[in-house]
Amino acid sequence: MRDPLLTLLPGPYDAAKPWLNCYGDDERVELTGRVLSMWLAKIAGLITAESAPGEGVHLGLPPHWRTAAWACGAWLAGRAVLLGSGEEIDAAGLVPELSVAFAPEDLCAGAEVQVLVPVTSLALRWSGELPALVLDGAADLMSYPDHFAPVDVGTDHPCLTDLTAAGCRDGAQPVTLTRADLVARVEAAGSTGPGGSRAVLVRTPGTAQALQEILAAWYTGRTAVVLTPEAGDDVVAAAIRQEGIAGAQVD
Repeated sequence: MRDPLLTLLPGPYDAAKPWLNCYGDDERVELTGRVLSMWLAKIAGLITAESAPGEGVHLGLPPHWRTAAWACGAWLAGRAVLLGSGEEIDAAGLVPELSVAFAPEDLCAGAEVQVLVPVTSLALRWSGELPALVLDGAADLMSYPDHFAPVDVGTDHPCLTDLTAAGCRDGAQPVTLTRADLVARVEAAGSTGPGGSRAVLVRTPGTAQALQEILAAWYTGRTAVVLTPEAGDDVVAAAIRQEGIAGAQVD
C-alpha cells in the first residue's frame, strides 16, 4: 500500500491551481502543484546526496513556503523532521543528519550537514557570504533533478518530532509522530475544518501546527495561504480579501 503521507504531497502533474500562496510583510508568492513538486524533488535530491539517514532533518525555520517545501522534501526522501532550536535539539540528545535555517545562529551546530536558505521568497541564492562548509539551500538545489522517486518507508516510521511543544522545556518528552500519526491528524483536521472557501488561511507562530494546517488544506483540495510571522494585520486582511477566504478574521 502506498504511503498515505505521499498522497498528500503535490506531484509533477498537479499544475491546475495554486497549492501554496505565501504572504510576507512586503511580498506574495504563488506556487502551483507542479512548481512545488519541483522544489520538493530538488530538496529530496540534495538531502539524499548530502546526508545519510539518521535522527532527522532539523528545520530551524518559522512558517514559510520554504519551510513547507523542506519538510515535504524530507518526507519525500523518507526522512523525519526535527523542529526546535539548536539548544533544544542538543538537550534532547539528537544529532540531525542535516540542519536548515534562514540565519547561521538558527542552525544546529551538531548536524553533519548545514544549509542556509534565503528568507526572500523569490531569491535564488542565500544573501551574503556563506560560512565555511555550509550549503546554499537555493542555489545548490538547482543542480538536482526536477523529479525524485520517493523513498519507501513504513507508515510507522518517525515523521515529525517537535521539541517546541508545550512542556518540552519543563522536561517532558518531545512529541514524535509517525507518518501514520501525522496523516491521521491531518485527516481529522480536514474533516472538521471550515468549508465553503477555495483557500485556507494558515497563520500560526508554530511550525508544526503550520505544517499540519498546510497538509490539511491540501487534503481537502484547497490552497494553503501561509502568513509568515512578520506579516501584519494589513497583510492578513489583504490575503483574506485576495484569496477569497470565507470566515477568516484579522485578530
